[in-house]
Amino acid sequence: MESIVEVESVEAGGPERNMDGFSIKTTRQTVSFLLERFAGCCEVYGTYAVHSDRIAGDFEEPLAHNHHIRLTEERISVHELSTSLVGKTVTSVRIGNAPVSDFGRQLERLSIATLFVDVVLADDDVLQLIAFNDHNGYYPHKVVVEWEGFKDEQEL
Repeated sequence: MESIVEVESVEAGGPERNMDGFSIKTTRQTVSFLLERFAGCCEVYGTYAVHSDRIAGDFEEPLAHNHHIRLTEERISVHELSTSLVGKTVTSVRIGNAPVSDFGRQLERLSIATLFVDVVLADDDVLQLIAFNDHNGYYPHKVVVEWEGFKDEQEL
């Protein structure tokens, strides 16, 4: 078994590929979840981490105003999220196929391009990482997800 040591907000890349997102460090591995962060035009994109009806991420994005999304989850800092998760047992990590939060369900309902990654904790509890990109089809953003021997790159 492995347990969470830290959850942090990260920035990676160089001048060609600036990315940001989350890093979840455990006693055995690091789960990396990054989204390309350059605006080509008028797209709205971002990454969020959701756990137990609490959400951490960059709340400066105008997504809620563009689509009348109402955040029902409690907004918290990444530090608060990390503090609440340190020591929790991780049982698996997987590409998620269903949102576990109201925010994620709203993104799906609006047909906004999303990627969910589930960090499954003991007792079937889930820390879900969400990347999204709301655009007109011309401005995709790369998402890179990595953990113990697994790497996935795709565009949203």
